[in-house]
Amino acid sequence: MALPLTRDAEQLLQKTGITPQIVLQIDGVDTLYGAVEIKEYWRIGDPNREVGEPFLTIGGQVSVDDQESLVSWTGGTSNSISQVLNVDKGTNDSVSTLKIALIDLGLKATKLITPGQVVEDVLGRRAKVWLGEASGSWKDDYVIIFRGLIDDIDAKSGIVTLNLNQGSNLTGATFLPGETALDGAIDDTVTTATVLTTADFLSPFTNLGGTIDTSLKLYVRIDDEIMRYESTTGTTFDTITRGQLGTIAAAHSDEATVNSFYRITGNAIDLALKLMLSGQTDPYLEDFTVKSFQVITASLTVANAIFIADRDLEREFNIRVGDYVTTTGATNGLNNVTNRVITEINVVDSGSYFILDGAALANEATTAALVSFNSQYDTWGPNAGLGLRNEEVDILEHLSVQSKFLSSAEYDFYLKEEIEDGKEFIATEIYNPVSAYGIPRKASASIGYNIGPIPGVLIKTLDKTNVTNASKMSIKRTTNKNFFNTIIYKFEEDALEDQFSRGTVFIDGTSVTRIPTGNKPLTIVSKGLREILSAINIAQIASSRRLKRYRFGAEQISEVTTDFSTGFNLEVGDKIILDMTDLQVTDIQSGTRSGASRIYEITNKELGIRDGSIKLKLLDTNFDLDARYCLIGPASIVKSGTSGTEFIIDPSFNTTVNGTAEWKKWTKFTDTEVVVSSPDYSIQGRALLNAVTSNTITVASDLGFTPLAGYIIELGDFDNQTTASTVAYGFMSDGSNNFADGSISYKMS
Repeated sequence: MALPLTRDAEQLLQKTGITPQIVLQIDGVDTLYGAVEIKEYWRIGDPNREVGEPFLTIGGQVSVDDQESLVSWTGGTSNSISQVLNVDKGTNDSVSTLKIALIDLGLKATKLITPGQVVEDVLGRRAKVWLGEASGSWKDDYVIIFRGLIDDIDAKSGIVTLNLNQGSNLTGATFLPGETALDGAIDDTVTTATVLTTADFLSPFTNLGGTIDTSLKLYVRIDDEIMRYESTTGTTFDTITRGQLGTIAAAHSDEATVNSFYRITGNAIDLALKLMLSGQTDPYLEDFTVKSFQVITASLTVANAIFIADRDLEREFNIRVGDYVTTTGATNGLNNVTNRVITEINVVDSGSYFILDGAALANEATTAALVSFNSQYDTWGPNAGLGLRNEEVDILEHLSVQSKFLSSAEYDFYLKEEIEDGKEFIATEIYNPVSAYGIPRKASASIGYNIGPIPGVLIKTLDKTNVTNASKMSIKRTTNKNFFNTIIYKFEEDALEDQFSRGTVFIDGTSVTRIPTGNKPLTIVSKGLREILSAINIAQIASSRRLKRYRFGAEQISEVTTDFSTGFNLEVGDKIILDMTDLQVTDIQSGTRSGASRIYEITNKELGIRDGSIKLKLLDTNFDLDARYCLIGPASIVKSGTSGTEFIIDPSFNTTVNGTAEWKKWTKFTDTEVVVSSPDYSIQGRALLNAVTSNTITVASDLGFTPLAGYIIELGDFDNQTTASTVAYGFMSDGSNNFADGSISYKMS
């Protein structure tokens, strides 16, 4: 779905004469670099601001304190960013580098790149690029469009150009191979092997939860025997289990070569997240300033909460429920904790706070404490993962895809050699076999899934009001791309040989008959699928998803350009509604120039950073199928009620993603009708959702009763919903006449 924007940002994008603003933010550098002046909202309590300053009003804008307007559009800054999906390979071919040119006014850019001047060295530092409308407020009205490492500095007369590389971490190597030799012969029974050195081999790693993650298993190969080890010294592999993975225990001679052999097992999404986020072992966010403990505002105290002022930790750093927290420097010793787990995260106007499990914090209204965060997915230890930060991975979308589609997709990989390219391995070995693919969403590594066009509540509509060149739109179907009628799987990789012993084929007979091109196969070779882990079932489900999308030659629409206000927060993988009614373009399905509205997926996007131009390529992933994909509407359980217009909801069905922050389900439904019912539906009341404050729900009119514990809140009838809700969600009733469709039956599949 489209990236969420603040209401102010949405209003700014509706005005005429929009001026894009770009902001460069470099780790460890306090100064922000913009193309024009960067402004922010002023709030009570902001440092260095006093009521009474000229023209200073609460909620108004002030200039950001530490900034420089040095970004030059004409001096070499990249003009565009492109995003391109390649769903057949499970990956994307999006732009991996971005150049930012800084005017060297007063040698400020020179000082930035000179080691020891601003920071120890800017080369190799992480950086973010934000985009917004020039009159918007930092960071509220901006979105991140690019993250990368500064890997190249080019200084010319009056201009310093920084090159940001997005793929340098994700494409890195991991599980580097170890090789040594036996220091003495061994027979076929010993459980300790002495070698010259174990320095280049992985050792069992105790993670912050106090356990060893068994999804990573450690082996060595000597001749044709594979052995598992559970501990090491500098020169021994200990607690060895002989003859593993179908090999036979045997005697081995002195100086026999010993090679590393690793195995990773588990759910597809868990493995993807661990592969990306393991290997760092250090905090992904370190020594961050704490505002207070438990004291959020003068009127709000929250048990075991740590408050960070003026920062949205989820949005900026992707801090997640389940991550580990360590604090130091608190005045009250109870507030200095180590590796406590986050159970809830909340964002308020003045900042954000998170709640810790098992802590016994004390009130500390002001503090000099610092806080650090470690990822819950950093579990394999050094040299066993890509070491990405949370903010570089779209964890939430991975968990969403896992819970909806891939909760039972299991892998068992034999890592006989290093993973040379992490991005390639994740795309081809983890995503692709289960019908998923990589997406660069929110300037981070995200995931999509090959299924029909499931909408989101923030879905946008493209029509004659915002499509700027309908006459140039190209609509096509082809058997050369986005079309296949046969899927071939090869799997069950042998432990010793690079060969696959099993395979299966799925053919769509309807497609073969209708489009007589013969077999158009997509071949998927999987090193991780195993028969014992239901490989045939996984392949069958994934193939069914793909064939439904592509068996009739998916309709492609290119050269779709739209205005900045519409396309600003759209990304590849997003679903949009294309209303062809007045575009006067050929609609292949209806055979007219006024086709019905349909949901399409964005497969390509080119964003003009400087001029705000947006060019899209769309794919009809539901071509010629008599079906509609929709979401089941949200629902929550009432914890307690205070009146007919206010009640508190309890954590219910989505605790993996939101923890105890149940309110996150409802923030996008303000001004939408909800129905509150007793468990047996004998008592019901309807009202518009007015406000969501933490887990407290306020409705606009009295329900006629005070909701009790166990009551249920859900969306109201179809007729009383917003357009966004009716497109996104399925409804069993419209509240009046069964949708006037002749009582056609509905089913869930």
